[in-house]
Amino acid sequence: FAVSAFIAISGFSLMLPVARGDGRLPGGAWTFFKRRARRILPPYYFAIAFSLILIWLWLGHPSGTSWDASIPVSKTTLVVHALLLNDFWPSGYFLINGVFWSIALEWHLYFFFPALVLLARRFGALATCLTTLAAAYLLCEVLTFVPAHDLLLPAYLPGRITQFVEYLGLFALGMLAATVAFSAQPVWSAVRRRVPWGAVALMAFAGVVIMFAQTGPHQITSQVFLGADLLITVVTLSLFIAAGRAERSLARIVLGARPIAFTGKFAYSIYLIHAPIVAAVYLCIVRPHISGPLHLPFPATVAVMMVTAVPIAIAAAYLFFLVCERPFLNKPLGRQTKKPRGAPAAANATQAASAAPSA
Repeated sequence: FAVSAFIAISGFSLMLPVARGDGRLPGGAWTFFKRRARRILPPYYFAIAFSLILIWLWLGHPSGTSWDASIPVSKTTLVVHALLLNDFWPSGYFLINGVFWSIALEWHLYFFFPALVLLARRFGALATCLTTLAAAYLLCEVLTFVPAHDLLLPAYLPGRITQFVEYLGLFALGMLAATVAFSAQPVWSAVRRRVPWGAVALMAFAGVVIMFAQTGPHQITSQVFLGADLLITVVTLSLFIAAGRAERSLARIVLGARPIAFTGKFAYSIYLIHAPIVAAVYLCIVRPHISGPLHLPFPATVAVMMVTAVPIAIAAAYLFFLVCERPFLNKPLGRQTKKPRGAPAAANATQAASAAPSA
């Protein structure tokens, strides 16, 4: 569900300069792709190197934990990850660092973004979002019930395609939410003001709870997860719309709190490197020196990890951000022309929004 929220927020944040502007993608598709590559890829490659160093030093041997899915690493693994093809590769889905599959998925979603913006401008944001969602979930149903060999596909591929098209639908829903939250068009202003978005978030969350309460642990199907992903996305985006309104609200207060805003600046770095750090803290500190000798039960071990691994991961991520991510923030592409004196401040806000990280 965290990845579902991550993808939806990505669509939301990338759509901000479009929703606040005239409905066009600033600079065009090619400028968008160059900015995304400059923003996303350098920290990603640094994170690959960082993960490989920890694997070489401490994490390269099977440990009986979930980290085992990240090893061993081969030359093919490095090439696949460097080309961001790991989300569609038949094996090694979680190799090197378990979170990298979602970075590759995010990267592939970028190639659909200019087309979705164009469709939204021509047919409307609502029609584009609903059509994308309907097509995505229809394809998910087809790929769920039709055997892979009937579609002449490798056995693993339908599941990967299902996952991708589902997230494409959630990405489009994030784009629609940005339009609702910031478009100056009267119809969206009315929707933004009149709909009780906090109540919508509560009802969607209640739907998730009811869905899983009525489903046994061995009866959870892919359709249940698809529905829950959609509801979690509605929860997330409803809170964002509520927080984006001018009036003071609980969502605005919580999501705009200084600690959250501060960590939000380097959230991409946290996401990139937290997994190997958490694994290293557990395998090198907690299990041999705390949990094992004291025979701690699982909940106590989790509590120890919360007070040790979490602050270490956040502190390390901030240092990683300073060295490997911040140098690539808001870098100008090509030659820049001087702005005329008195240029509206909104232009700066729009440029900053278009360069914002996607998480």
